[in-house]
Amino acid sequence: MAQSNKTYFLSLDYALMLTLFSASGICFAIGHTEFNQSSLSSSIAFLTGVGTLVLFLIFGVPCSYTIEETTLRVRNGLVRHCIAYSDILDIRESAGLLPSLTPSQRSVEVRSTHGVAVINPRDREAFVQDLQRKVEEFRPNQTEAD
Repeated sequence: MAQSNKTYFLSLDYALMLTLFSASGICFAIGHTEFNQSSLSSSIAFLTGVGTLVLFLIFGVPCSYTIEETTLRVRNGLVRHCIAYSDILDIRESAGLLPSLTPSQRSVEVRSTHGVAVINPRDREAFVQDLQRKVEEFRPNQTEAD
């Protein structure tokens, strides 16, 4: 039975996003206050602020997670990769920021033979259920990892 792909989008934690944009804002404010005293300091501060925003936009927007027929497709801005269901060892809900600084405190760790992907779907519980169902469907003879 052919099943359509299901896409989940990034869940943003507004407190963490505020922190990111505040850091850029501080750089811009420092650049503005230093403008009359030192053009080098001002330029460095402005470029740091712009660089922070540009890196976030390149690597963080748009962000989606698609449960496909045989793989989980992860898209973080320009960075895209697929995780085969046969490679997935464990799926865990995470409440903290570590092991990855992510824009949500409600992330999901997908452990595979290639490492750990920390992702942040908007509807975490539904995503975990759908992904576990797909992994079990793909590998029906294996038991769930502890």
